[in-house]
Amino acid sequence: VVCQEIEHRIARPRTRPPYPGQAGIDGYPTLINNIETFYYINQIAKNKYNKKRFYTISGDVKKPGVYELPLVWSIEKILKATGNLPIKDYFLQIGGGGSGEILLSSEINQKVDGSGAIIVFDKAKTDVYKLMKFWILFFMRENCDKCTPCREGTYRMLKMIEQKKLDKKALNDLFYVLENTSFCALGRSVVVPFKSLITKLKI
Repeated sequence: VVCQEIEHRIARPRTRPPYPGQAGIDGYPTLINNIETFYYINQIAKNKYNKKRFYTISGDVKKPGVYELPLVWSIEKILKATGNLPIKDYFLQIGGGGSGEILLSSEINQKVDGSGAIIVFDKAKTDVYKLMKFWILFFMRENCDKCTPCREGTYRMLKMIEQKKLDKKALNDLFYVLENTSFCALGRSVVVPFKSLITKLKI
C-alpha cells in the first residue's frame, strides 16, 4: 500500500510474494520499516545496543509519554517505573493501538509485543460503546474496500454498536469471516480489540 501511494496509484494491498524487499516502488527492492527499527540497527552497528525498546504510554495516566525501557520488563513493571500504574479499576489495550488486545488489571504480568503501545482506560470513566465506535470508524476509514469481509463486516459491526445491541452469534460469525477471509492484515486485526473487550468485560 505504501509503495502504491508513492507511485500515485490506488492504495490497495497486493498478493505477496513478491515482498517490498524484492519488488517495491516502481518494481525495485524497497526497504519499508519504522524509525525505531532504524535507530536500533544503528545502535547494534555501533555495538551500543542495550536490549531496550520504546514503549508509548497514554490514556488515563499521570505521566503519558514515550519511554525507553528493557525488553524483558512486564507491563506492571513498566507502569510502576514510569509512575503510571493506576490506583482505580482499569483495563489496558496493548501492542497495536486501536487494533491491540484488551487486558484486565489482573493480566499485566506479561510483556508488551507489537508496537509497544500501552493505553490505559479507567473503567468508571470509559463508555465501552463509544470506545468500540471509535475503533470501528477507524477501521472503516482505513480499509481499502477491496474485500467484502472488511468492507461489509465493519459496517454491520457499526450498526450493532450504534444500537447498543450486540448479537453475539452474528458477531462471532463476523469475527470468523474477518479472521479467515480478509485479504490483508487490517481486516484480520479488526477482531482482536472487539473480541477481547466483549469477552473480558462481559458486554
